Amino acid sequence: MGVTIEFITIIVRKDAIAFKYPGGLPAFEYDFCGGPYRADSHLAAFGHMGPQDVEASLSDLESLGMELVSDGEWKDVAVVDQFFGLTRPCPWLEFEDGAAHLAGVPREPIRHYADAPSPADPSITDRRSGVLLGLAAGDKIGGPRAMALELAFSLNEFDGLYNTDVKRRYLAWWRAEGYDTGQVFDAVMMKVDAGVPWDDAVTCVDRELGGMTGGCNPAHRAAPLAMARISTDGLVIEAHREASFTHKSEIAASVSAFVVVLCRLSK
Repeated sequence: MGVTIEFITIIVRKDAIAFKYPGGLPAFEYDFCGGPYRADSHLAAFGHMGPQDVEASLSDLESLGMELVSDGEWKDVAVVDQFFGLTRPCPWLEFEDGAAHLAGVPREPIRHYADAPSPADPSITDRRSGVLLGLAAGDKIGGPRAMALELAFSLNEFDGLYNTDVKRRYLAWWRAEGYDTGQVFDAVMMKVDAGVPWDDAVTCVDRELGGMTGGCNPAHRAAPLAMARISTDGLVIEAHREASFTHKSEIAASVSAFVVVLCRLSK
């Protein structure tokens, strides 16, 4: 049923959070989940009692990369008053029974922050172990497994994909014992290690290789995403984001997303 509107509600598009917010959804949840928090696969929402708190949150969101307004309409975020409705036009929102939905997508239940499955759930724990055991069985050299473990450790610590920590772990592992990484990953790490800003390093390697950065390294390392507390729809976005840490090619990202979703849906 989307996200409910309570008092003055700030709604943020999850695709905007994934691509623009520093640290992605885990960092957003950490920064803004001190109060009532509602979410589905497409939208995240939190509420305030008064306009001053709303303005402060909007200012924070804008300073962290969210675009508030474009051509007089809400862009990445929207503000909805429980009694008076949208505070300005927003073409990407629809409303039904006191809840907001992303326009043009199927309706789905709210996933309250407190209702996320516990990491201690035996079925989730068993499946996480199965993914890693399967990766180990198919990885004869060890590099992909080592990178997957770094990703898994980060997902476990931050309960989601926190780009700063994953990048730090990949670089530390590469410096200590990096092997069997593939040409693209290795080239990006070399530039980052030499002081090139991370995103610039990824772009530079892609340019130097003539756009031929559609390697399989992201697909090899990304399986732990399937067992993280991320909705199945959100997995595609997060797999693309994780692949972009080293590979600029959409081919690499799409293949990785396919593998991750396949791992999630396999029983």
